[in-house]
Amino acid sequence: MPNNKAQRLLRAAEAVAGRPVRLRLRLWDDSTAGDDGPVVVVRDPKALRRILFRPNDLGVARAYISGDLEVEGSLVDFMREFMLAADTTFDDILGRRIRPLAARALAAADTTQWLLRNGLLGLPVPPPASEVRRASSRGAEAVRHHYDLSDEFYRLMLGPTMVYSCAVWKNPAQPIDLEEAQIAKLDRICQRLELQPGMRVLDIGCGWGALGVHAAKHYGVEVVGVTLARNQVAHARQLAEQAGVSDRTEFRLCDFRDVTDGPFDAVSSIEMTFHLDTRGRIQHARALHDLVRPGGRIFCHEITASPRGRLFQRGSGFITAYIFPEIDVPTRDSAITTLESAGFEIATVENLRTHFTASHIAWLRNIEENWEEAVAIVGEQRARAWRMFAATSVVSCDIDNIGITHTVAHRRP
Repeated sequence: MPNNKAQRLLRAAEAVAGRPVRLRLRLWDDSTAGDDGPVVVVRDPKALRRILFRPNDLGVARAYISGDLEVEGSLVDFMREFMLAADTTFDDILGRRIRPLAARALAAADTTQWLLRNGLLGLPVPPPASEVRRASSRGAEAVRHHYDLSDEFYRLMLGPTMVYSCAVWKNPAQPIDLEEAQIAKLDRICQRLELQPGMRVLDIGCGWGALGVHAAKHYGVEVVGVTLARNQVAHARQLAEQAGVSDRTEFRLCDFRDVTDGPFDAVSSIEMTFHLDTRGRIQHARALHDLVRPGGRIFCHEITASPRGRLFQRGSGFITAYIFPEIDVPTRDSAITTLESAGFEIATVENLRTHFTASHIAWLRNIEENWEEAVAIVGEQRARAWRMFAATSVVSCDIDNIGITHTVAHRRP
């Protein structure tokens, strides 16, 4: 075994991953290893303890968010290496190839023994102060934890449209003009719903009001938008007033299950079903059916997962601990089946995964280019968490763990 600690750890990481790892590793003792990929600086041995006690993405997240581990260069490339190693493990589980999985388990045990012999492994390290216990944040409280974070921060990340969902790009390989891409998405929704002047529209999970205001201003419809986030309601009402459509928009602080003044001519639901569990998504689909008139159209813009992505999500701990205290991304097939079971006839289904990749690249770029301001607004730990979330999401989309499904359906007359 090499005496260089960094070399030993990099070889151990490759043995556990079952594949070469593209990293340049530098430890607290200035030992180095690797000559390709992003520079990963382990500032404190506590980072190793965090990762070993939580070997899923939560351990890596705690090490990075606390500052015990730093990444110089592309955080996307670093997360790609980690997630591809995790995907290899999932391949063994799904394919029942036990021997490679057992070999990596033995390598992990050997690494643990080496850390003990060198005095690098002790008791678990307390998590960073910004971590949220999932069990203590549920329902509306969980939604508000995320969306009431700071309008200033969201404006920094999302740009002037304040649209927090996948954009539609002219060329997803070149995600340059985020504002233009988000406006194109708003038009796409309105056109798929076939909005006409005088129609009454419900926007479930209305965010900061961009879709409702856009539809009222450019398509002449009346809009009711609902959200559980106080900041969003206040911003949406102000946006409607500035656009001169306050008389045709109403933004409510309530759950979609509390809307009782249907039916509406059309209903949109934009990236909100991942906040719901299976039972909640069934209730959501039934509510859509009850709230749209017979013959009316619905547009569902949903984050969906591949089977591999669903498995990765279940083994993950980072996103629920730092970003979404509640998250349950359905598979694409189950999202469609849920709508059909509620009585809808499906008109079109589109996969916009590459557009979701591009959107996260744009959001990550905004965070990194305005890093000092982001830290000033939400603090360094939360800024690190959101930077890691954006980078992780780029990779998740890239390797087809998650994507965006656009579904247009209508209620049978």
